[in-house]
Amino acid sequence: MAQSVYNFVGINNPSSTHWCKENHVAGRPPGHPIGGTECTSAEYDKIESSNDVRLQKQNTEEEYHAFEFRFKINEALEDITQLDLLCEGSGSAPSGDGWYLYLWNINTSSWEYLDHTTGSGEVNLTGQKSSNFSYYVDGSGYLYLLAITANTSSCEVDAILRCDYVSVTVTYTACEWEQVHFRVYDDDGGLNAANAHAAEDADVHDIGPGVNFRVRYAVAQNAASTSITRRLEYREDGGAWTQIAAGSGNVRLSLSPHFADGEATSNRLSLDGDSFVAGQGKESGSDTTSAELDADERVEDEWCLQFQPGASGHSYDFRVTDAGTPLDIYTETLTMSAVGWKTVSDIVSYDAEQFADPSIFFEAVLKTSGSYPAQARLYDKTAAAGVAGGQVQTGATSYTRVRSGGLDLADGHEYQVQLGIASGTAMIAGARLIFQ
Repeated sequence: MAQSVYNFVGINNPSSTHWCKENHVAGRPPGHPIGGTECTSAEYDKIESSNDVRLQKQNTEEEYHAFEFRFKINEALEDITQLDLLCEGSGSAPSGDGWYLYLWNINTSSWEYLDHTTGSGEVNLTGQKSSNFSYYVDGSGYLYLLAITANTSSCEVDAILRCDYVSVTVTYTACEWEQVHFRVYDDDGGLNAANAHAAEDADVHDIGPGVNFRVRYAVAQNAASTSITRRLEYREDGGAWTQIAAGSGNVRLSLSPHFADGEATSNRLSLDGDSFVAGQGKESGSDTTSAELDADERVEDEWCLQFQPGASGHSYDFRVTDAGTPLDIYTETLTMSAVGWKTVSDIVSYDAEQFADPSIFFEAVLKTSGSYPAQARLYDKTAAAGVAGGQVQTGATSYTRVRSGGLDLADGHEYQVQLGIASGTAMIAGARLIFQ
């Protein structure tokens, strides 16, 4: 729960939000509105805090004297859980001291009694509402309070009304956005069918520049119905957060051959008891369209990305914001380290005529000096890209032989072996192509 306190701090005449008007009126309670004169800026200063500096008005018209207060409430009606009304003041009149506090009821078109006193001293009159908030806050967000003397003036003695402080406290259910899960996918299939590159909520440190990969995030609304425009951002080496773009930065959006920008997602990440809301696949713009989620709903979005050459050797964090506004909670956040590749072999040209439909594998003997895996890949120099499926890795700190799955090589293309690691030192004792 959260609270907003509305009072007259910073209010000046004329005011388009909160105002206070004073008038003498024939009945208690009177009609609505009471008319009269809006307070001056100096008079608003007198009721902005409880400090014994009071707004005082009176009349000798043989009528009651009243203050009508209007407050502009910003919370959505469906999020409000309680209204607390307070007015600090006093009232006096020749036929009896005291004053009353009322709240305007839209449903009955009448002033609803809250509290009163018959004493002459300054007191707090209060009221509380915990339901039917549309009875008290109108379609424009306005709520009206009325303070009025208990009795009328005479032609010789004033009815006097004094106010030291007045406020409305709104208790409401605040929206709460939470980034709950992520997963990295290869860009090798439809938006909802690509192969997972790693486990859910697992960081990735084995993708280098020039290779498409996809990041899917689930964002949940935990408390209230509200809308969100999901934007993917990244930061390099713990620096400033930057919006993902298509044409700048070391991490960029990249067009996928497998889905169109804006295509709807289906559920692929853990729901944890929440209900799923379809999000979007994004390849040419970092912002999704706005979607409204109710409490205990979550949306999944997937962005197709690519590291640029300058990303090698750097670490990247990824997060979702509401069009640039950070979410309330980040439970799971993806960290990736971009692999830097170094060529470690001579060029080998593949002549398909020398082999009769072989099964081809890439094998390397590797070790790492630290926590990041040592990696090797078969690189197609002719196509200027790694061979699909031709990347192997190990986290072992002693030399270990690792072999790829079956590969497809292009006739006449030239190939090299490249060694890579996200951070630390990778070592290679040998590499070979196996034809079976």
